[in-house]
Amino acid sequence: MVVSTLRALVPLLLVIPAPAMTIDLSATPTYSVTAGGYETSLAPLIPLRQGLSNNIITLFQQDYPGFSYANADAAASGTLAISALAAVQNTLAGGLYISASFTPTTGSHAPHAYEWMQYLTIDPLSTPFAGAVSSPFTDPPPNERDDNLPFYWTIPERNTPGLGYAAGTNINDDLLFTDAPLVNNLRSPVKVRLSLYLADFDSTNGSVTIYDGLQYGFDIAAATAVPEPDTGVWLPAAFLVLEVLKLSKRAARLRSGCRLSRQKRRICLEIFDFLRHNRP
Repeated sequence: MVVSTLRALVPLLLVIPAPAMTIDLSATPTYSVTAGGYETSLAPLIPLRQGLSNNIITLFQQDYPGFSYANADAAASGTLAISALAAVQNTLAGGLYISASFTPTTGSHAPHAYEWMQYLTIDPLSTPFAGAVSSPFTDPPPNERDDNLPFYWTIPERNTPGLGYAAGTNINDDLLFTDAPLVNNLRSPVKVRLSLYLADFDSTNGSVTIYDGLQYGFDIAAATAVPEPDTGVWLPAAFLVLEVLKLSKRAARLRSGCRLSRQKRRICLEIFDFLRHNRP
């Protein structure tokens, strides 16, 4: 395995001041990882200043009806800090790990309660991904949805100190975020982009106000020539997937409302879907 934390060219992201919201990359990213003949590399971080586009709002309306969605007139006052960012490659799948938080400027607060909203773009989306048949799609994708709210965290996750919000702080203001998206290496070459937005939720009338955000992501490509798998490769691979899925079901029974359990299941579902749609 080859891991790269240094980049001779332009840094991934500097501290980016905005009229109100600041994005701060305090972590030292792991920019690329190579293993099993595949390389995962981080995509540049891109501040998202304009809120959701009309077509993405339409996606959320289709997936989560009964809410009103509107972009905020101005950015939320505070700092989006990224404390960890690393490319991941485990020879079966590639992805990344990210940990971040939002802290309002001293004296400012959420109008109601801050939430995270996220959508994904996979290019190309050659086969379904966790139930998503077109790209972009809202996160969680269809097979991973645990509730009918348009937010990244479920209510139990969002209300858990140390997971959904910073322990010892205001539950409505100080958001935490972690994600570990993975994509099957057999999809390579592939580009995955995730667009994360800060939002405010008024639960009394179901209104969602979207602020600024951040696009992050990764690319997967063959690091060296990888031979095409023959028929004999698929049978043991299928057995491997079934064994992983058995463990995944057991983990699901033992889960205690933590989003990380869902992240661990994602690679199992991804491998299963890909094999099901690409069997010889």
